[in-house]
Amino acid sequence: MNNLDYLVDTIINEPMLSERTYTYLILGTENSFTSGYFAVLENEVSYDGEITIALFDKYINEIKELMLGKGILCIKVDAGKLVEHCIVKDMNPELFDADVFELIIYQRYDLEPKGEERKEILQQSLKAEKIKNTLVFACYMNDMEKIKELVTHAKKSDLDKVLEYRGTSLQFCSKHNNLEAFRLLAEKGANVG
Repeated sequence: MNNLDYLVDTIINEPMLSERTYTYLILGTENSFTSGYFAVLENEVSYDGEITIALFDKYINEIKELMLGKGILCIKVDAGKLVEHCIVKDMNPELFDADVFELIIYQRYDLEPKGEERKEILQQSLKAEKIKNTLVFACYMNDMEKIKELVTHAKKSDLDKVLEYRGTSLQFCSKHNNLEAFRLLAEKGANVG
């Protein structure tokens, strides 16, 4: 059993979660951590801030150690029994964390957020998923196969597109030390200055 499996097992055996049905998501980027506990009621989920804070505070050291730069750990539990756990790495970085969590819960488990306002935000998040088919997202994910595929037909606007709050294709190529991708984009006409 690896340490991540141990963390999952420890969380699902947490006394405050005994016999509950929920999803718990933990996000670990390169410089921050957050989590969200969502109680499942029929086909909807409802965020619970008190349980989120209690779990996060209790396991912060393990979360920092195991989740740094890993993506989102999704834990799905039904009546106290683990259904699955997995890591999601291709989340849309243009969305706020709570919106990403609800989007993942919907996409993986077909559970909608409770409340009309949250359902509207989910619909907006689903529309925003189109960013995953762009050159800038391929560079963000450092997906060389997708970069090569998309750069061949890229327009100038595709080459210089900004991933909101994150950066440009060339900035991601630099961050990942991907010289091959950087050259491809620069030769195609991406703005290097």
